[in-house]
Amino acid sequence: STDDILYSFYPDLHNTTTLTSFESGKTTWDEQHYMAAEHIVRDLKKQNIIKSRGQIMDWSMFEAASCHKIAEIVYTAFGRPYFEQLAEAKKAYKDAMNLQFFDVDLNANGSLDPVERRDSMHFVRR
Repeated sequence: STDDILYSFYPDLHNTTTLTSFESGKTTWDEQHYMAAEHIVRDLKKQNIIKSRGQIMDWSMFEAASCHKIAEIVYTAFGRPYFEQLAEAKKAYKDAMNLQFFDVDLNANGSLDPVERRDSMHFVRR
């Protein structure tokens, strides 16, 4: 994710006071973007979705989850006054990571084969 996407979810993180309260001289949330990506990868490994380094994934599926994880990291650092925002960010992260299909390259051939692409169909009756 990027700071612009983060600010669309959490506009309160888009001010100099918040940035410098987190760390003196801070101008972007770049470090937290990397931390969030590492958390996402760890969570995907725990769920057995990522099985090897050679797998390719569509990173855009995790932009929202990344933003929520960054907010969680920031609100955790700010402590008790931000516990409500922290709880909301944790719930939003969990919801964003609760995908039915992850579109993962399981055989590490560099493309998403038809077998790996899981489409779902639903039938409706009247």
